[in-house]
Amino acid sequence: MNGSMQIHTPKERLRARQEGERRARTCLVQLICIVSILRTALTRLLPLAGNGAWWLTLGCMLPGAAVFAALRLSMRLTKTATIADLVRACLGRSGGWLACAVLAALTFLDGAASITALITLFTEGVGTRGTQLTLALLTGAVLLACLHREGLPRGVFLLRRTMLAAALVTAGFGLPAVRTDSLFPLLAEGEASLSAAFRAGWSITWPLTLLLTIPQEDGKRQVAAVCPVALTVAAVLLFIALTNPHELLARRASLADSLLLPTRYATPALQMLAQCLMMLAFFFAIGGAALLSSELICAPMGHAPDWLPWAGVILLVAGQAIPAHRLWALLGAAEPWLLVPLAALGAVCLPNAIIRRDRT
Repeated sequence: MNGSMQIHTPKERLRARQEGERRARTCLVQLICIVSILRTALTRLLPLAGNGAWWLTLGCMLPGAAVFAALRLSMRLTKTATIADLVRACLGRSGGWLACAVLAALTFLDGAASITALITLFTEGVGTRGTQLTLALLTGAVLLACLHREGLPRGVFLLRRTMLAAALVTAGFGLPAVRTDSLFPLLAEGEASLSAAFRAGWSITWPLTLLLTIPQEDGKRQVAAVCPVALTVAAVLLFIALTNPHELLARRASLADSLLLPTRYATPALQMLAQCLMMLAFFFAIGGAALLSSELICAPMGHAPDWLPWAGVILLVAGQAIPAHRLWALLGAAEPWLLVPLAALGAVCLPNAIIRRDRT
């Protein structure tokens, strides 16, 4: 083995291990962002915007990107490593607690939306036998068996290329159905429909803020981590727009039908591959939400109890006692407002950070 590739000292080994954990955590958060954005785009924006959802989603990503940029700039000015450190520096210890509690609550709500989508996909989409609660209990039992503070991020990191390969195979078999007529911006059912879609999805990129909870030696990595998320979302939505007619996309459908719509007319083998990929992504997103929310709520203490992520999974499963359609409606009513508390943090922290820099 080349000597330059070997790690000799304990300090170097520790640094390499920390870097590996940061990369794994970043990969997990990126997956949560992609699942969250695509879930909202497929179920909220496509029925309103049709083929125009691919470019409208990019527009909906701008407010969240602006909040992310404001918080990242504030962190740079105050020389803090995470968003919790930033708010603590600007608003004191109580502010740090508040920021962590807000992020934990938002992440938990995202996990509730993902598990609702997954269970509905089981019960109404692929036709799995079982009730909503029994399938939720089964999903929760599997999560409890594999949920681990380091194991889950590592699992996502190791499977990232496998999931990418499955997505590319799905896209490859769908290429004959591509119609370039849908490439040009469409107005869906009119300006009123686009306006309604934007109001439903303007906070779609709030999960990007979770990237700021992972300390990086080089702050540019936090910004660079946004690029794979944006490119993946744009590619998936553009592919859906090019392979499905506008009349099919711009129609009101159930939650399961909306999730399965991109491959509704594909071959059975391709449908199975796409559904397995979707289920795996939802599964990781649910586990990631339980893990991150538990760590965020305890971040000011510096340590989260090992049992807390399991408690989060149990709460997510218990939420499935509410009928899926009612729970989905409640979560849909809350989604447009998820970016508001983060935007408020940015509006408070950025001026404070500028003032602090001028004083120094």
